[in-house]
Amino acid sequence: MPNSLPRTLSRDEVQRLFAQVNIKCKTGLRTRVLWETLYRAGLRVQEALDLAPADLKWKLDVRGQKAGGFIEIRDSKRGGCRAVPIAPTLAAWLQLWEQHRPADAAQFFCSLNGKPLYQQYVRRQMKDKGAKAGLESEHLSPHMLRHTFATELLEEHFSLVDLQMLLGHKSLETTRIYLHVRPEELANRMMQRDSYRPPPPPALPDPGVTTLDEHARIEYLGGVLRHDLGPEGAEELRKVLAKLNRGAEEPRAAIELEG
Repeated sequence: MPNSLPRTLSRDEVQRLFAQVNIKCKTGLRTRVLWETLYRAGLRVQEALDLAPADLKWKLDVRGQKAGGFIEIRDSKRGGCRAVPIAPTLAAWLQLWEQHRPADAAQFFCSLNGKPLYQQYVRRQMKDKGAKAGLESEHLSPHMLRHTFATELLEEHFSLVDLQMLLGHKSLETTRIYLHVRPEELANRMMQRDSYRPPPPPALPDPGVTTLDEHARIEYLGGVLRHDLGPEGAEELRKVLAKLNRGAEEPRAAIELEG
């Protein structure tokens, strides 16, 4: 296991953090949409801040309304780009900010006067809101939302290759670190498996049923009696023995009963 694992938030912690943002004001709405983008698309902070409006490749439904699409992320270091799908929830948040952002700004996420935002501002906002949410703010950072996105996808059975493509990792080895992020999930599954108990035995069979193998019935009922089902069980077994031995010169089956 790697010495340093990515820090993540639980689903509950994400909701508590997001609930601290006042989306009734434009700056609060911008913050919430930015965080939703990091959390629901797995972008790096700078990738989100560098997005241009044209990088949102919307798909239109039959009514001409925006309905999902892709975020196109250009890789300034290696060249090329990757496309991350826009799920419906994220699409709704992006369109909400799109309606309130300065229309002529070069960056999709920008100040109210159209200027670029900087990572330091985003980190400061998260620490402030995280403290109000009762989260440990010392290690809280926007990048944790990307880590949380990746970890949740693995928990939801996305493959490592899927994750590599969505995160833009050059090497699959980089993606493998997320296999170790939440060992408690594995522990919980093991505990559930260990706590499994077989179902209780079925009800006593009807003595009048003749299609059931009689020897199997005797073995079954004898086992039941050994689990202290009491006089009624003993009487049930006596009936079966009487039926099985009826007309035989010597008893074909017998079980000693106490009492």
